[in-house]
Amino acid sequence: MKYHVRGILHRAKATSLYNINSDLLKTDLSMLKVGESAIITEILPHALSIKLSEMGLFKGKLITVMFKAPLGDPIAVDIGGYVLSLRKDEARIVAVEK
Repeated sequence: MKYHVRGILHRAKATSLYNINSDLLKTDLSMLKVGESAIITEILPHALSIKLSEMGLFKGKLITVMFKAPLGDPIAVDIGGYVLSLRKDEARIVAVEK
């Protein structure tokens, strides 16, 4: 794997780069940018957890952010071939890993 740091080309193994930055790769769905994909790692305990699971959001699923409204709310995501719209506060309870 190649990456640039201040204009200098470096090479690193993907596993070592992942281990160094593993905390930076874990976030929630509301923090992803349009076009970014991630794997769902957890649905945090919340009143909507069961509803989100029924809509196809569960651990191990690949999710891609398709659209965001100008103020960031709502968010449209592609999950399993269909587009789901979520409010920002709903997206915050979905933990993902890039």
